[in-house]
Amino acid sequence: SFRSLFFPNGSIANEMTWLEAQKYCREHHTDLISGQDQLDDLKNHTKLNGTRWMIGLFRDTWRWSDGNGSSFRNWDQTPQSNHCAMLKNFELVDVNDKRKASFICYNGKKLYPTMTWLKAQKYCRENHTDLISGQDQLDDLKNHTKLNGARWMIGLFSDTWRWSDGNVHQLVSCSSMTANVVLIPLNKTWDQAVNYCREHHHDLVHVRNKHQQRWVGQIAQMANSPFVWLGLHYTCTLQFWFWVTDKSVRYNNWASDQPMNHCDMSGAMEKGGKNQWYKKPDENQFNFICSSEKSKKKK
Repeated sequence: SFRSLFFPNGSIANEMTWLEAQKYCREHHTDLISGQDQLDDLKNHTKLNGTRWMIGLFRDTWRWSDGNGSSFRNWDQTPQSNHCAMLKNFELVDVNDKRKASFICYNGKKLYPTMTWLKAQKYCRENHTDLISGQDQLDDLKNHTKLNGARWMIGLFSDTWRWSDGNVHQLVSCSSMTANVVLIPLNKTWDQAVNYCREHHHDLVHVRNKHQQRWVGQIAQMANSPFVWLGLHYTCTLQFWFWVTDKSVRYNNWASDQPMNHCDMSGAMEKGGKNQWYKKPDENQFNFICSSEKSKKKK
């Protein structure tokens, strides 16, 4: 269908399809209007009262590991229900997270031995930058003779809704194992983060073992704040740390040289490094990670 389109600068253009509108905005402006902040700025725009108009929100379940906004989607065939992607003769093939294949890291041309998608991503992030991601990097490899006829992992994985200009709405990881964990890229206090998660998902995430630490750490790396809130809080009355889901703290990943425990303090995971935990005042504002798994909802 055809609708008017709206630009971030406040002007309205003629009716077009969504793809035509996106193309027009990118060629003549910046992009289709995207994100909550830009929408809030338009609430008092009189020309919009009672009208319908395009925004830059679309459903594309596939994202690049490094956050690249490239819309490259040269599928060999219609994707099935898998969560990760690889290339065969520069055509996309979707695979599950247990499939092993060779891979190439960001800005590199070396084909590494076979790994699963998540292990390949982890290797690239620890030793380079990330798995190869986006149309520009793939174009640079089209004349690479060793890749002719080969299958190799790339940094494309299945996700949820996103904004046309790259503004993050929600973000989950490649594996279905982490589909119950969501990064919220909004800076809020710890109490605000708890309330947000309980209203929109289930609760702030809790980490019970090394396996969950690794998954949550992967997601924390996508944050736009130096730390992300966890569902970990200190009680002055009983003088111990506990998870907001009423789980006891048996596993921990505290960094060394932490301050003494005191009231109004909660746990946050560092975005980078070893994703260690740090004691932070509740009033600090960070991104946070919500969980949607089924368990008790008590603070």
